[in-house]
Amino acid sequence: MKIVVLFFLTFIACKSKTPYQKSIEDQVNNIYTVTDQKLFLDQIYQDSQGIDDTINVLRKNYLKNLHKIEQFKYEKDSLTVINRYRIGEYLRKFDYPIDTIFSTKEKYAIFYGIYHDFNTKQQLKYLDLFHELYENGVLDKKEYLRFLGRIFYLNYSKFFNLNNNLSVDQMINKLYPIIIRIRNDYK
Repeated sequence: MKIVVLFFLTFIACKSKTPYQKSIEDQVNNIYTVTDQKLFLDQIYQDSQGIDDTINVLRKNYLKNLHKIEQFKYEKDSLTVINRYRIGEYLRKFDYPIDTIFSTKEKYAIFYGIYHDFNTKQQLKYLDLFHELYENGVLDKKEYLRFLGRIFYLNYSKFFNLNNNLSVDQMINKLYPIIIRIRNDYK
């Protein structure tokens, strides 16, 4: 009987949401306007690519800013999981922001949030969406190639050999089937 009760309590505990998950759900449920959407997307951007942009500025004086750079890297890593949940909740309620009312940063917020995720399975979850956005010209082809290359790197711990004699589209066509095989291996 004790085992059944412990199992039940463990099951209930695993099903409960963390405070940040509940907070993010509330935030998304309270998005009613385009301005609200833009603010939410901006937060995703700032907590992923925005931190990278700051790190790149600090790298110009690397030795002086080494401590700050390390702090920002740690902050970005800790925000990755929160962004993962933000993006999932946002896309449950809204489509990917492709409308002209969204700025480039707002359009790329979700992309960069997923790109900076260190979990291959999470990146593969959005592969079809990003491939469609690439094919429709919404995502820049170089950014999409970087995304595919990151999945390759996370899976094989080495960089995909880019061939300067090929166009970006040709390199994507060469890399994409490899990424599909990686995804199939994860299923």
